[in-house]
Amino acid sequence: MPNGRITPEDVGIWKDSQIEPIAKVVEFAHSQNQKIMIQLAHAGRKASTIAPWLSGAQLATKDLNGWPDNVWAPSAIPWDENHATPKEMTLAQIDEFKAAFAASVQRSIKAGFDAIEIHSAHGELVLLKLNWSKIDRFRLPSTRVPVPCRQRPTGQVWQGFRGSYATALGSRKSFP
Repeated sequence: MPNGRITPEDVGIWKDSQIEPIAKVVEFAHSQNQKIMIQLAHAGRKASTIAPWLSGAQLATKDLNGWPDNVWAPSAIPWDENHATPKEMTLAQIDEFKAAFAASVQRSIKAGFDAIEIHSAHGELVLLKLNWSKIDRFRLPSTRVPVPCRQRPTGQVWQGFRGSYATALGSRKSFP
């Protein structure tokens, strides 16, 4: 999902035509006797910002190749005043997101990555409450939510590709 990138400068693997170019990077790493991992993420409400080396944490508008009108999250609450106000995802869109994530895992395997990390830390969409809990809707501090409930969305994404990979698979999580 291209609108899941944090910045317009980010690469991705959301469509099949991206497998071959990314596989060339993987092949180069392997030619140097190195292992290589890909980190898959969806920025959610943090999407469409300018790359930090260009201008830290500012909104990437359309004239800067951003997509501020196409940012999605479980609720229509912006990350902060420097980010776009996201559109609230429907249950169908959440299911589409999970399927797209699983497809990206398959593409990463085809590209030859040695490991895949599902990034679900500090505000990424996988971390957010994809089960439409009141916690995300009103963005209460996650310290009030038991850890197993905060981990549920990541588990829901993992179920979409459980048993379909032969590559190391991990997840990065962080909770305040």
